Parts: sequence; structure tokens; C-alpha cells
Amino acid sequence: MKDRFTQLIQEYICTHELLSRGDRVLIGLSGGADSVCLLLLLSALKEKYDLYIEACHVHHGIRGQEADQDAIFCRELAERYGVPFLEERVNVPEEAKISHRSEEEEGRYQRYASFEKIMAAHKLNKLALAHHENDLAETVLHNALRGSGVAGLASLKPKRILETSKTVLIRPLLGTTRREIEDYLEAEGICYRMDSTNASDDYLRNKIRHHLMPYLENEINQGAVRHLAELSDAADEVMSFVASEAARKLKIYVRYDDNPVTRCHISQAFFEKEDPAIISEGIRQVILDMAGTRKDISRCHIKMVTQLSGRQTGSCVNLPYGLKAGKTPDGLVLMMGKGMGDEDKLSETTLNIPGVTKVGSWEFTAEILENTGATYPKNRYTKWFDYDRMSCNPVIRSRQKGDYLVISAKGSHKSLSDYLINEKVPSYERDGIPMVALGQEICWVVGYRIGESAKVCEETKHIVSL
Repeated sequence: MKDRFTQLIQEYICTHELLSRGDRVLIGLSGGADSVCLLLLLSALKEKYDLYIEACHVHHGIRGQEADQDAIFCRELAERYGVPFLEERVNVPEEAKISHRSEEEEGRYQRYASFEKIMAAHKLNKLALAHHENDLAETVLHNALRGSGVAGLASLKPKRILETSKTVLIRPLLGTTRREIEDYLEAEGICYRMDSTNASDDYLRNKIRHHLMPYLENEINQGAVRHLAELSDAADEVMSFVASEAARKLKIYVRYDDNPVTRCHISQAFFEKEDPAIISEGIRQVILDMAGTRKDISRCHIKMVTQLSGRQTGSCVNLPYGLKAGKTPDGLVLMMGKGMGDEDKLSETTLNIPGVTKVGSWEFTAEILENTGATYPKNRYTKWFDYDRMSCNPVIRSRQKGDYLVISAKGSHKSLSDYLINEKVPSYERDGIPMVALGQEICWVVGYRIGESAKVCEETKHIVSL
């Protein structure tokens, strides 16, 4: 049993190139059967691959004495096999209240944060986790039921790079089942811990594990776990090709810019000329790039953006993580945060001169300078004004009906509405643009022009640098 099982693991490691000679590996050690098995197997491979191994156990601050016993068990197990051991303690319930995540989500976040911190401090290059084939099958069902699309079917991979730290994560047990792992440990006479929370049905994943998977295996097909794992592999092959093609097409159709409101422009031609699979994957990649995470991005969000391409100009949709998408005359624009409706309007706030003024996500810093005749800055977000004008309690706010700009030294006016139209500022961006105003007169359309009446001139004695 031992030799056959070990051989299967080694073949899986070789096939997926999970280990290289000289790797420095951190093992996530919960004390459960799967992580105990992983520790034993990697310890047995230390000499073959010239590995350096450490183990980390994360205590979540849940389950009281039971969790304390888990930590003690992990420490003693690691010491028995000569593996350096680290324990991280986190109060997951308290952290979940702060982050507004569920305890399950917060626990996962804290585990990865602890692993990545240790890896950076100890100069480790790979993180080994003990996910197995049952975990993979459960994840396929979990993601499918959440509406994740084909990409979600391929979410657990033998090897991947973590988004946050670029850490290499490996899963050497992904080709084996929970039963095979437990049988191996029983044959070897090795004990492991049972997490009592795994027995509850409080989490969707546990409901899938306790009820749906047994039904599929017992009533539908005994090979359900293996078949779902094979489906995940097939989805991964398809998605690898589609993702590569979509990334190539995005270079043609997508443009990013540095406007703090607008981030990404997608040409209408992308939606008219490309295959639906390429369009969906391209949109997914753009959303992931801007959000910085794949969590909570589902098939429905991608569909919302795709359908937006056929709607009238000015239409918009809200996405997770503060992202918004809007229809423009020549395609779509995706942006983070402000810029698409009444909820983005800035509350009127008096500008502190000198000092710092915070309005929404914006921060303004005002300084008073002597006018020495120096050349004024050309920066888009730093402007100089005549202090005599700007000392009269200017405010920062969103646009209002009746706003105007002074556009010439003679005092000629232009309505703010006409100015924004002439500058081709999309309607859904206009409420999110800060205005520095004196009454209805706009001194600065932030990111654009300033009014002529507040400009620095030869008679100016003091300057407001804003």
C-alpha cells in the first residue's frame, strides 16, 4: 500500500512538474488526514529532491480547546519528522467582523496571509497545500452552482501563482482521493485530527460534501468524483486555449488610461467581430485585472457587461469591488469607483486654505506661496490660483445646474454643461468629477481646465497651490 501510493504521488508530481531540486517548501498543516499525509510524503521526498521543508499551522481562534489540541498535535507531528514548525494565531471571528466576510472566507484569507508572510520572511519558494480529488470535485459543483462558468470548473489546479504575492502554490495530492489518503494513513498506523466544524452543514461546501456527493456516488455513478475531476481537467485545457486567444485579442481592442475615473476602454469592434467564448473570457480578464481578484466574479457579471455592448449610450451596470461599466458611442468603458450616477455625487465641502481637504475618495492639499514669477506647473492635478480670489471660501462639490466657467480675461462665460459636452466627457463620468467652485462659478474642473478669473497674473501677490 505504502509503495504504490507513494509511487502514484511521485508520478503526479513529475507529470505536473510540482517540485524541483533545492525547493524550499512551506506545508500548510491543519492536522487533518490530508495535510498529515502531505507532510509524510514530502518528508519522504526530501532527499530525492534536496528539499527544505517547514510546516505552518494557523490557529483560527475558533473551537476553543479542540483547536488548541490541533495545534499541539501538529507541532508534535512536525517535530517527530524533523520538520521546523510555526504556529500562527488569528482571531478569525473578530477579523470577520471588521472585514465583513463570513468566518469561512476570513479563515481562508488569514491562512493564505500567514503562509505568504512566513514564506517571504524565510525565503521559501513554494507553498504545498493538501487539496485532493474530492476537494476538486466539490469545488467543481460549488462553483457551478454559484454560476461561475467554465473558468470556475478549472479553479483548483496542481500548480498556480497566487495573485497577491506571486507565490507558487502546489497541490501534490490533487490526483488522489480522500479514501486513498485515509487508507494510506491507516496502513501506516498514523493518527490525524478531525475538525468538528466539518461535520456541520452550516457551510455550502459541507452540504455538498455530506449530501450531494454521496448521493451522486451512491445513486448516480460510483465514479462521480473521478469524472468531475476529469471534467475540471478538460475545462482547464479549454480555458487555457481560450484565455490565451482572449489575451491576444485584448491587445487589439482594449486601451487603458491614467484618468482616475476612467480606466479601461473596450472597442465596440471586439463585440462585433469576435467569437462569444473569446468575448466572455476577454471581459472576465479585464474585470479580474481591474478588481485584482477573481473572488465573487461570476458568469452573471460577465454577461451583464457583454449585454451592455448592445444597449444605448450612457447605460451602465454595477459590478463587484466598486467596478462599473458604461456604454460609450464607440464601445464600453470600465472604471473603478466614482463616475456613473447620482450616488457618485460629492457632498459640498469647504476647501481648507492652507491645509488638507478630503472629499469622498479625493484629497486636496492647499499651500500658500509667494509669487516670485516662477513658471506655474503644467501637471494635470496641480494648479495655481490667485489667493485674493481663492480666499473667499471656495468649495469642492459635484456639478450643479447653472454652473459656468469664465473662459477669457474679458470675463466671457461658458456653461459648465456645454464645456463638458465639448470636451466629450461621458455623461456617466460628470457627477464624479470634483469642481472647485465660488458660488456658481467654477474655478477648476479637476483633471481639466481652470477658470480665467482665478488665474495667477502679474498683479498676484500670493498663490494658492492646489
